[in-house]
Amino acid sequence: KEIGNYAFHEANIRGHLDVPFCFNRIGDYAFNNCSGIETTNIKFDSSSSGSNSIGICSFQGCKFSYLSLKSNGAMTSIGYRAFFEVPITNELILPTSINTIGEQAFSCTSISGLLITHDSQVVNFGVESFCNCTYLSGEIFIPYKTVNIRSGAFSGCTSISKLTLILEGELRLIGDKAFYGCSNLAGSLDIPFRVEIIGNSAFANCTKIGEHLTFKYDRENTDKKYNCLIGDYAFYGCTKLKYLVQITDNDCYRIGSIGNNAFERTSLTGDLVIPNSIKIIGSYAFRGCTLGKLTINNKNSVLEIIGEGAFQNTAVSGNIVMPSSLRVID
Repeated sequence: KEIGNYAFHEANIRGHLDVPFCFNRIGDYAFNNCSGIETTNIKFDSSSSGSNSIGICSFQGCKFSYLSLKSNGAMTSIGYRAFFEVPITNELILPTSINTIGEQAFSCTSISGLLITHDSQVVNFGVESFCNCTYLSGEIFIPYKTVNIRSGAFSGCTSISKLTLILEGELRLIGDKAFYGCSNLAGSLDIPFRVEIIGNSAFANCTKIGEHLTFKYDRENTDKKYNCLIGDYAFYGCTKLKYLVQITDNDCYRIGSIGNNAFERTSLTGDLVIPNSIKIIGSYAFRGCTLGKLTINNKNSVLEIIGEGAFQNTAVSGNIVMPSSLRVID
């Protein structure tokens, strides 16, 4: 059972909208530009077969301020721009059955909180899915099954204060600008074991993140190494970030490369060990950091490139022995 595509597109509906459990799909543009709707309750029933989705742009252009989503294990996806710019002000409780939140699904809404439970099935937070939700505050919990936080997913969410990532979870990708400009995001950050990419500007200008950024090696899965690539400007401007912590096991490290300007304008201080797992250190990667002793781990090193100005104005001291693998120093 479904509400079809364009079913009530630009209809003069007013008051409360209640979508009962007997439905399992709301079609594309189904209630698009129904500006008279004041509140919305959506309920999906697991006994119904079908796509179990809220379609693309289905409520874009609506003006309601309250949204409730409920599911008896049926609702699995929220489509592209489904609630884009709808002025929802309440805390959003995400049904556990949802596995995909589409591109810009809740972007530029006024939701005040996002409750995601530990048993959530969310695999993908889509591109800019919650971008510029400036009233979204409190904790963002990324559940165990999440694999991708795509580009700009929480970019510009200036009121978020805490990010919780499960170390043993399935997270592989923190996309470009995923948390860019989340200026109230505070506390130390532990990167989960399986993360392979921290994208360009992923945490740039998160000025309250600190003091520790920790990469830990998964001792339970020694047969699989998840080297993490840190993108350009990934932590640029994280002015409270002081310590880059790398916890190793038998000389197995987590970081595979460090992009251009990755830690510029941070407050990284103290001794720094460049692990043997790093292949590239990008241009200006640590520029302006108040580093002490720099040690390059030469045992089985794969380091090939140190970019222009990588350690410019860092006050690095002591003797540095370059590995034989090194090909380029700009």
